[in-house]
Amino acid sequence: MASSWAHLLMTVRLSARCEKCNVMRYKPMASINHHWLFHFLYPNMSTADSTTSSLDSVVTDFYLSGPWIEVKDNHCMVHLHQKFWGAALMPQELTLSTSECANIPGFILSLDNPIIPFPSRSIWVREDYIRLFKFLEDYYAERTAYHGMAPAAVVTGQPGIGKSVFRYYALYRCLTAKRPVFWEHQGRLFLFSAAGVFMAPEDFQLCAFRSIIWTLVDANPSYQNFASKLVREGTSGVTMDPWTRDEIHNAAPLIQSAGDPNWKAMDDTYDQLCPIPRICFWAASPVTSYRLREYRASLEAALANLRKDPKGFKLLMDGIETMETDPDSLSHKLCIIRRADKQNVASGTSISPIAPYIQARVVLALRGHDISQQMDWFKMYATVPSCRAMGSVLFEAICQKTFKKEIDISCILMVCLDGDRKKKSALMAH
Repeated sequence: MASSWAHLLMTVRLSARCEKCNVMRYKPMASINHHWLFHFLYPNMSTADSTTSSLDSVVTDFYLSGPWIEVKDNHCMVHLHQKFWGAALMPQELTLSTSECANIPGFILSLDNPIIPFPSRSIWVREDYIRLFKFLEDYYAERTAYHGMAPAAVVTGQPGIGKSVFRYYALYRCLTAKRPVFWEHQGRLFLFSAAGVFMAPEDFQLCAFRSIIWTLVDANPSYQNFASKLVREGTSGVTMDPWTRDEIHNAAPLIQSAGDPNWKAMDDTYDQLCPIPRICFWAASPVTSYRLREYRASLEAALANLRKDPKGFKLLMDGIETMETDPDSLSHKLCIIRRADKQNVASGTSISPIAPYIQARVVLALRGHDISQQMDWFKMYATVPSCRAMGSVLFEAICQKTFKKEIDISCILMVCLDGDRKKKSALMAH
C-alpha cells in the first residue's frame, strides 16, 4: 500500500502556548511561533494538469471524504479568485530573479476584499515579503527535487510585524502563478483551483491530492479542526525583519479610516519605542491612541519591576528564550528579533534592544542591582551568540555602576621637568 505524506509550508500565527498545542493535538514543531505555510504532497501523483478547469485535476479519491462544496459567485473568496488567478506580477516582484542583493521597492496591493482588516482593503507589500516568498519558493523547489517531499518552514518575527499580512501576499502570489492553494478562513479551508473555489470537507484525507498544495493558515486556537492533520515535525525557520521608517510611512494611510496619519507621533513612537508597525499605527490616529497609552503604561510597569526586583530580570531572560512563542512576553517590549543578515533570509536571528531609548532605560534599571548578580547575568547572555547584544546592555550597566562608585577622578598639577622646555611657565593640570 502506497504511503502518503502531509507537509506544510504555512503562514501561521501560533500564539497558543505549547501545553495548549498539545491539548489541541498539535505536534510541537519547534519552540517558534508565528507563521507557517504548509502544503501536501501526494506520492502517486498522476499526470493530470492542475491548471485544467476541473476539481478532479487537483483532488482524487472523493469517496474518502465528505462533499467539496463549490463557493458561489458572491463570496469574497470567489472575488479574490476572479481578480488574481493568472494575473501578472508587479515589476518589483521580478527584481530578485536577476539580483539577490537588489534593493526592492515596495508597492500597494489592492485586494478590494472584505477579508482585509483595513479600511482601504489594501496592503503595503514590503521588500521583505517579496524576499521571503522567493526564498520559500526556491527552498521548496530544491527540497522537493532532492528529497521527494516538501519540508515545513516557519517564518517568525516580532509580534505585530506583519506576519498575518504576509499571508495575504502569499495567497496573491499563489493565485497569480495559477498554483492550487488552500486558504484558512474562520476555521474552514477553501481550495483555490483553476475550476474555482471549493470549501473542503472537515474529514478530507491527506492522500486525496494529485499534486503539491500550499496551505496558508493563520493559526488560531479556536480553529483546529484540520491543523492536527497537517502540522508535522522537521521545520526550518526564517525570520521576518523589522520595518523601516519609510515602510511604515507608506503603509500608514492604508490603515487610516479618515484623515491623515499623525506623522510626528508615529516618528516619535518609532524612535523611542520600537520599529513595529502595529505600535506606530496606534500613534497615527486619535481613535487608537489609547492603545499606545496602555502600551506605554505596561512598559513603565515592566521597567519599574526590572529596577526593583531581581526576579524581573529573570523574567526578561526567560521571555527572550520564549520570545517567539509567547506574544505577551515582557521581552517583546524591550527586545527585538531581526535577521543576522538582512539580505540573507536563511541567516540566523539576532536579539537586541528594541530601541536606543529603551536600551538606556534598561541600563538605568539594571544599574541598581548587585554587581556579582550583574556579572552572572552577563555571562549567561555572552554564551548565546544571538543574545550577545543584550549582554552589552548588562556590560554597560556594570560599567556605569563601577564608574559611579569605585573610580575616583581628581585633578593634580603637572610640572614640566624637561630642561629644554623651561621657558614654558604655564602649569598644566590632568
